[in-house]
Amino acid sequence: MLWAMRSAGPGWARNGPPVGSRSSGHVLVVILALLLAACASPAAPENPAFTALSAYPPPPEGINMIAQRFVEPGADPVGLAVELRPDEADYAEVFRLDRVADARKHFDGYWQSPYVLGAAPGQTEFTTKSVTTEELLSGTGAAAEFASGYREVAPALAPGLRIYQVVFHRPGQTFGVVLDGFVHVNDRWRIVPQPWAVLTVNEPGHHH
Repeated sequence: MLWAMRSAGPGWARNGPPVGSRSSGHVLVVILALLLAACASPAAPENPAFTALSAYPPPPEGINMIAQRFVEPGADPVGLAVELRPDEADYAEVFRLDRVADARKHFDGYWQSPYVLGAAPGQTEFTTKSVTTEELLSGTGAAAEFASGYREVAPALAPGLRIYQVVFHRPGQTFGVVLDGFVHVNDRWRIVPQPWAVLTVNEPGHHH
């Protein structure tokens, strides 16, 4: 750089730039590029904790990633569930059309003060299971491993729907705390805990 500056003179214009000036210019461009890259916003970390639960991949990968978040130390099960609260349009993908209004009514109340169980102390592992509307109606597949309320609400569920449940348990065990109602609809993960409550939404004494 210093040599190039000292070489600038009357002969520079006549004979062209001195040898080495082109390389110096290239160095300047590289330095500028590095400075711009340093000032640019850092890329988002590739960490599931920085991704909304609802945007996790489709099943089966996504449900395992969600379950893992619930067993992390200090996990807030209610806060995690709220991230999966359905939008208005999602209820039409979970329930039959004649039950959508009841579903919205029930869950609008439920989400005012949601009650969600998470993993108990020592329950660091989990098992996931799933069942379809048709399996619940016929009592096949994993239907027997889901709460009986699912078989009661099956006629009110949308055809082809697949529901997931997570069982949080201690290492070496297969039983524990059950969290159910996970669904993947409209390209998003949602949760509709204990959907059978929709059946009694208009009855006296109904609890959200």
